[in-house]
Amino acid sequence: MRQVLGSGGDIGIDRAVQVARGTAESYPGARLEADEVIEFTQNYYASIRESDTGIGAFEILISRSTGAVTREPGPDMMWNTKYAGMGRGMMSGFYGHG
Repeated sequence: MRQVLGSGGDIGIDRAVQVARGTAESYPGARLEADEVIEFTQNYYASIRESDTGIGAFEILISRSTGAVTREPGPDMMWNTKYAGMGRGMMSGFYGHG
């Protein structure tokens, strides 16, 4: 798993958008897309939605310094039965998108 460093230790909003899109696309057959990416002090936040229905699938946090992705802590991690176990190691914690 590769970590991505930007200039000055921040990957930047454009790279965060790419990471969010890559995360959505990493769910085979799910037809997901990044809905929005928001910049915060500690990280970037992105919501991932189903392309066909517009229904929210899950939310992620993207590290500002490394580009590593984690699931947004909260009810989604515990009760999201549709997307909880899919993807590239999402439930095991962090993974980088490069």
